[in-house]
Amino acid sequence: MHEQVQGVSGGEKSNSHGEISADQILFETIKENLTNTKYLCINAPLQLPKCMRCRLKCPGFEKCKEPEIQWMWKQHKKNRKQKPRAKIFTPYTQRACEIYIAQETEPTVYPLEALGANLAPLTARAYFLLRRLPSKLEVIEVHPRLTVLRVGQSLRVAKSHLQHYKNSLSGEESRLVFLQTLIKHDIFIYQQDLQKLVENPHCFDAFIAALTGYLKFIKQCEPIPRDFPIEDGWIEFPKMHPDLL
Repeated sequence: MHEQVQGVSGGEKSNSHGEISADQILFETIKENLTNTKYLCINAPLQLPKCMRCRLKCPGFEKCKEPEIQWMWKQHKKNRKQKPRAKIFTPYTQRACEIYIAQETEPTVYPLEALGANLAPLTARAYFLLRRLPSKLEVIEVHPRLTVLRVGQSLRVAKSHLQHYKNSLSGEESRLVFLQTLIKHDIFIYQQDLQKLVENPHCFDAFIAALTGYLKFIKQCEPIPRDFPIEDGWIEFPKMHPDLL
């Protein structure tokens, strides 16, 4: 059976038509492509922060004994040893996976907070979308920028291209260089698709989301740390030097 992955970029805008919402159009598009789909990969938070899901009487997160909050305190104390002025976490806007990526992966990657001002609408949209998808479908959260960095470093793409691929001025050139490098390593992309991926950063992010799903399928994504509170969600991202084939 041929397995496939679908990538969805949280920033992609779909235009509504009459009384049909953009969300419905997105849902129908996903539904039409579910045959033999292994993973649906979404570039948006799929889980609300711990404090927004909790129904216990709250003692304040300074005294909270829930595993997600305890993990965040442990990580915060570890971070303070390197950065004495590091700000305290906010478990009503942040998730453990965002803190982990910010502190334990690439120094230039700073995930937005799930319920921060910039990401909250996309979190709500993804949460709404998930309720309507088949329960048997495995949906994973991805972080395109981190995938681009990890894959690009492995393929020796210049750092300037990896860091600036979303820039309004130099982004198209950086996306083209990255994609051409993938093609040289036997990743097939149709010419008409290549042009669209270069011109549209949201399409590019959707492609990178699907690439992350492929890497997960061939077991080239980082494993979840043993002590990580998985109930707070996880973001899939490639190993340091993933094998693309």
